[in-house]
Amino acid sequence: LDAGRLDLTLRTARAEEEVRSEARFTVRRLAFGDCDAEFSPQRWSLERAVALLKDNDGRIELSLAGRANAASADASWFAGLDTALRDRIAELAANPFEAMAELAGQPEQPLDRLPFEPGSAAITATAQTRLNVLGAALAARPALALRILPAYDPRSDRRALAEQQMRLHIALATSAGPPGRAQRMPLDFDNRKVRVVLEEFAAERLSQSALKSVSARYPAADRSYYQTVFRLLVDNEAVATSALERLAGYRAQSIADGLAAAGIARPRLARAEVIEQVDGPPDTVPLTLEISVIPVVSARRPELEDAVQLHPY
Repeated sequence: LDAGRLDLTLRTARAEEEVRSEARFTVRRLAFGDCDAEFSPQRWSLERAVALLKDNDGRIELSLAGRANAASADASWFAGLDTALRDRIAELAANPFEAMAELAGQPEQPLDRLPFEPGSAAITATAQTRLNVLGAALAARPALALRILPAYDPRSDRRALAEQQMRLHIALATSAGPPGRAQRMPLDFDNRKVRVVLEEFAAERLSQSALKSVSARYPAADRSYYQTVFRLLVDNEAVATSALERLAGYRAQSIADGLAAAGIARPRLARAEVIEQVDGPPDTVPLTLEISVIPVVSARRPELEDAVQLHPY
């Protein structure tokens, strides 16, 4: 520590077998100095815990209760509180999003992941609820920053984009309207124009064996026949990796825009490299969030100012 002021209100009681302590800490103007490399993990845990506790006035208020064995040689008010303080810091550092959810009064909200629908960068209702909670927590804790990990699912997102592309192709070929409307409009497999286009696409893009297999299953060439042809065309549609990566970036941007609209300054939001996300729940693609800390340094240590710089979103 390089600077700070601590006020402590302490109550202790000693029974035959233990010393019980209750303490209320108020810390102001806390700033960190240099740290040896061997202590950097502990320093990071401490800084994250401090950022989760420090309010908009730069004040930390914390109440703790501790117990120590009265028969121990080091039995004192500090022995029990030391353990309680260490446990509290470790808990905050290990579960920052749980602490943020509790701070915002929504402890049941899992804030470390925001779900998106396959092929979409639009904020879902579930994601919006979590964004509201995140925004409230970040507003109350100005020393916290957020890192967004753009992600796409190579299976569900690829298929969703392939279907969107195919719908656009059909919309253009049938003059169904502006391309931007195609992905939202239901595809009418009973429409003669749609069927003609599907037949043309199938002849150009599908193998003869695939077409024969579909014809054998649906010899009457009914609605089910054209639905199956459409699915095969979607499976065969090429989707560029760049399109998937762009989708991931749009999702991260949607999150950043949502938090910015809630009043969170964009320099507190950073974007990581795009990743593949294949372990999400069915029918959703989650983006992972990570908590980071805006370092606080003392004005007496100008050589540490470089550590405060963040890369704006």
